[in-house]
Amino acid sequence: MVDDALVGVVINLARRALMGLSGAAVLGLSCSDEQSARAAARRPPPPPPKEKKDPNLSAAQAKVLASKKRKEAMKAEVARLREQGKAVNINKEPPPPPVVAPVPPSE
Repeated sequence: MVDDALVGVVINLARRALMGLSGAAVLGLSCSDEQSARAAARRPPPPPPKEKKDPNLSAAQAKVLASKKRKEAMKAEVARLREQGKAVNINKEPPPPPVVAPVPPSE
């Protein structure tokens, strides 16, 4: 009932459409690679490498060193605040714990 020539035309048309779409996809992917390469050229250089940790430093020595750094940073911050004329209370006592009302037992 269906003409063999018509089936051949439909198959040929489908093959052409498939090849055209796959060619467009390949072209699109190749263009996107060029765009990402250009984006990489615009990207700023990576930051300089940070100072590496001393592998010979024990955990206890690292804690002491970190504590000294924090103490010096706090001193610098206190000095900066005092220059601005702000009151600094270093020996501030912690606030009292909140008072919790007792819950009456339910009967």
